[in-house]
Amino acid sequence: MKNMKKVLFYGSLALFLGIIGYFFAASWGKNSLVINEISGSPVRVGEDNEEMDCDYVELYNPAGFSLSLQDMYLSDDKKNLQKMDLGEYTIPGKGYLLIELRDGESPFCIKASGEHIYLSCGRRVVDDVDCGETDMEKVYARAGDGAEEWEYQRPTTGKSNAGAFLSASVPSPEFSAPNGFYEEPFLLEISGKEGDKIYYTTDGSSPDESSALYTGPVKVENVSYRENRWSQVQNVVEDWKEYEPDLTPVDKIFVVRALAVDGSGNKSKESVGTFLVDMEEYQGKKVVSLVADEEDLFGEEGIYVTGKDYDKWYASGQKGDKPPTNFGKHGRDYEIPASFSFLEKGEVSTQNVGIRIQGASARKVPKKRFSVYARKEYSGSSYFEKELFPGKETHSIVLRNGFADALVSKLITRKSVAVKDAEPVAVFLNGEFWYDTFMQEKYSDSFLNQVYGVKKDDVIIAHDGEIEEGVEEDGKFYGDIYAYYSTHDFTERQGYEGFNQVLNIQSYIEYLCANIYLCNMDVSERKNFMMWRVRTPGRGNYSDGAWRMMLYDMDALEWKDTLCEAYQVDTMAEINSFREKMPTVGDTSYNSQGIYITLKQNPQYRRDFVTTFMDLVNTDFKPERVEELLNNWGEDITWNDSFFARRKDYICPFLAEEFELKGTLENVTLECEHPEGGTVRLNTFEPQLKGGSFTGEYYTDYPVTVTAKAKKGYRFEGWSGAVSSKESSIEVLPQKGGISLKATFAREEEN
Repeated sequence: MKNMKKVLFYGSLALFLGIIGYFFAASWGKNSLVINEISGSPVRVGEDNEEMDCDYVELYNPAGFSLSLQDMYLSDDKKNLQKMDLGEYTIPGKGYLLIELRDGESPFCIKASGEHIYLSCGRRVVDDVDCGETDMEKVYARAGDGAEEWEYQRPTTGKSNAGAFLSASVPSPEFSAPNGFYEEPFLLEISGKEGDKIYYTTDGSSPDESSALYTGPVKVENVSYRENRWSQVQNVVEDWKEYEPDLTPVDKIFVVRALAVDGSGNKSKESVGTFLVDMEEYQGKKVVSLVADEEDLFGEEGIYVTGKDYDKWYASGQKGDKPPTNFGKHGRDYEIPASFSFLEKGEVSTQNVGIRIQGASARKVPKKRFSVYARKEYSGSSYFEKELFPGKETHSIVLRNGFADALVSKLITRKSVAVKDAEPVAVFLNGEFWYDTFMQEKYSDSFLNQVYGVKKDDVIIAHDGEIEEGVEEDGKFYGDIYAYYSTHDFTERQGYEGFNQVLNIQSYIEYLCANIYLCNMDVSERKNFMMWRVRTPGRGNYSDGAWRMMLYDMDALEWKDTLCEAYQVDTMAEINSFREKMPTVGDTSYNSQGIYITLKQNPQYRRDFVTTFMDLVNTDFKPERVEELLNNWGEDITWNDSFFARRKDYICPFLAEEFELKGTLENVTLECEHPEGGTVRLNTFEPQLKGGSFTGEYYTDYPVTVTAKAKKGYRFEGWSGAVSSKESSIEVLPQKGGISLKATFAREEEN
């Protein structure tokens, strides 16, 4: 019996010591984990130079056994060490763990310029490092796995760091004056590391060792007197033998491009200086300067020209199949690096970016449009450093014509339908004035992440039935729209409400209302038809799995001559865009479109459409508001034959005809007692009631819905006027002669 007790005792002791040893080993193992390699940029990895398109942190486990990373975290903020939970990971003994950090998906990303990274266990820092600048070719890493010393290396993800050392890069030249506006010519000094040679150009071309060697200050002046260089390139249109470039000198920015070369022939990254000297006419404008390598733009493989294959075919009799032009090619393979400078109110922001040719038919004109992308591989950031549009970070923009399309971005204020913001800009290319145009946001996963707060990796964008953002399998979600409406009865409430889970009907209504009011018939379910949704229902905001609409290509208002002649009217304000179609593209009238026709069967849809349309007439398209926006862009209410001043007089009767309304348009006036105490909502919007009242016109066929919501410290007392009610939300039918409603709020302490 005693022996048995001893066996049990020693067995228990061994088990206890084993458990203690296990936890000690695990604790020791976690404490010995190290950050091994860091990159704040996409990198090229391995012998095949394969691109890894995100930031990363590599951990190394020097212990001889695998470790669970339960209760371990990664962060870039010492005050918030638990930003990224690593609990799902296990790292093998003497092995590596690569943690990918993706913009819009991970809790944080690493600045390419460098920042502090922390590895912690619970709230205790296990390892930390102040990461230096990284780029596509170099990362910041330990000299050997787990070594104390850090150095710049080639990327070695998942492999030993030994032997990956990179020599220090050549510093880029620096300019003695910042980019921007100058009233008088001045002398610019260019400096670099002692012993390095600096080569530079001032004609917009790329510098190399055959360029001017810097030996002393460079005179910076207004060079608009120089002959045009880039706008004289001839093969920028298909029939370039017949193209005669305008030789009239254009305004020119003084562009300095410089690089440094060390004694071993190693070259620095290029520095670009952008100076506007004695150019007062641009000081009140937003200015965009793009500077790119001339070979990337205008060489045989350049994105701006017809290209080697096309030119050979064109110049030798044009026999056989016509090769594609370079400027007609799409996608990331036809994106080139460039320097982007944005000048506004004397302030300048310069950043390396990627640019592509943009548009459809606009690709064929001499002065082409650009898409511009901020990417980590160019500048260390996926967003423009400068706030190009108020209150937003921007990933990509387009530089395109279209006054009407840009104006829409300011007119539409509702989030239920996506709208790209826009600003007028003057554009220079390699120093030469190119055109006055509009800088506009670009629809992308980054745009939706910024505007709607959805995760970038959970976004699907469909354009004309094709998946533009997402994966091929996402096409089934787009197919759900047509599968549903072709198999359900929309006259029944259940069928209608079910469709709202597939396509957000209010978003679709506002999309149609905007297009129809603005006479945009250049849209159908097959053309200029864009929508988005999140892939995963239940994941954050806008997670109901329904598609939402995106306004796109709203330029039809500028087709005045074509459309007025086609419909035999004097002005575009007179066109019935419910019934008419674009004369150049077949039957695109709204009454030929399946979704619209099907939804019109439902009485709730008809009511919501009519009231929403009048909401827009009374707010976003109100002539006084539109005139203010037009004035900001150098126009007035007479633009396009006073379209916005006259449109309501025609479109409202067309609305009544389309929906067979029998009533009349009457005033609905809202007032508010103590407006500081709450908000009042009328149908789909909150009218501005401070300092008075709001009046809009509505058809007597359908009631309006008014909703009062008290702010903290206030209570809603009730409605008075046409209806007396204590209910916060009521429906009221407009009456002949108009109605008036007053919402009253009171402080909580008042009796």
